[in-house]
Amino acid sequence: MLRTIILSLLLFVVISTISCDNSSDTNSEEALTSAIEEARTAIRFIRSAIRNYEQDCGETPESFKQLQNLQYLNENDSVRTDSSVYTQWDFAIEVENREVLTVTAMSTNRMIGGLGHEILYDMLNGQWTTYHYDTQINLIDNDVLINESIEDIRAIMRSTRMGILMYHQDVGELPRSFEELDELQYIEFYSADQAQWEVMLEFYDTDIIAIVAESKEDMMGGYGYTVSYDLQDGYWTILYDNREIDKLDIETLINESIEDAIAAIGDVVSVIQWYERDQMRQPESLDELEAKDYSAYRFDTIVRSQWDLSLESNGDRIEFIVANSTELMPGGVGYKVRYSISERSMTTEKNGREISIPPTRLNTIKYVRAARASDGNVVRIY
Repeated sequence: MLRTIILSLLLFVVISTISCDNSSDTNSEEALTSAIEEARTAIRFIRSAIRNYEQDCGETPESFKQLQNLQYLNENDSVRTDSSVYTQWDFAIEVENREVLTVTAMSTNRMIGGLGHEILYDMLNGQWTTYHYDTQINLIDNDVLINESIEDIRAIMRSTRMGILMYHQDVGELPRSFEELDELQYIEFYSADQAQWEVMLEFYDTDIIAIVAESKEDMMGGYGYTVSYDLQDGYWTILYDNREIDKLDIETLINESIEDAIAAIGDVVSVIQWYERDQMRQPESLDELEAKDYSAYRFDTIVRSQWDLSLESNGDRIEFIVANSTELMPGGVGYKVRYSISERSMTTEKNGREISIPPTRLNTIKYVRAARASDGNVVRIY
């Protein structure tokens, strides 16, 4: 009897030890995966900071430290100078021939997995690689990378819509192809996105009705993915092998619609300045701007269906530009975006309560200015 009890106790101890060891291994693996995802999130924001710097300055940043010193990393909490991510990772960018090739994160001894982990993002083809002491390991889920690539190309497609509007404003007609927009720099089609996606404009007669992107071999999921953006109602369709595979989160669509309203307000801010310079006075209404072909916003069927824009004046000076959501906005009525011209500040409300503004930059609206030359080709003016 005593022998049976002792054997049972020993068996319990062994099983408990194995169970604890497995639990410890699982927790360590989850902690390492979480730390790597935190570093990857930071790298994606660093990538955006690099692109913003290049757009603003017309040149490539020399180092990661330069981006920090110039406050380009302070636009997001994940990569602010005081972010906790810097206790676990050291970041760097590799620059060659005035082009950023890679962004890397090297683990410190305070990272859960210790020294020796490296995450590398290739700016030219959008590929991620993870190493542990020079040995390549796979710690990033493929589905995560596929979804990120789809989100990246959706951002390009949204900026393409803005490029179409600016082109129409400048030239007086629609672009003939996506390539023409890219060549004239109405859009920024980055190398990493070019490696993974082909983008095209879909026409019906002479109207552009959709922007379509099809995946290439270098996209993590390979060929077979199609993302379509309807320019009439703003509807997105995501397909794999011609079958719809994903529905976008309603909060994502609401935030994107708010960003569209902010971009439209940015357009109005710019054209008010142009109008005042040309006419020596401010416009009395948006209708006056549109009647004189100043505003690109007037061509944007998506924004016009989802938002009502107006000017609020104090005497003879415009004080605010206001956008109120319509029932066709993904979140319905009740949203308001309000820009103060004098204070250069933006507020967003939902049913009278202020909410946080989605991350965006008014200077992403680029007025390239172009015109059609006598030989029929469109050329940049400045």
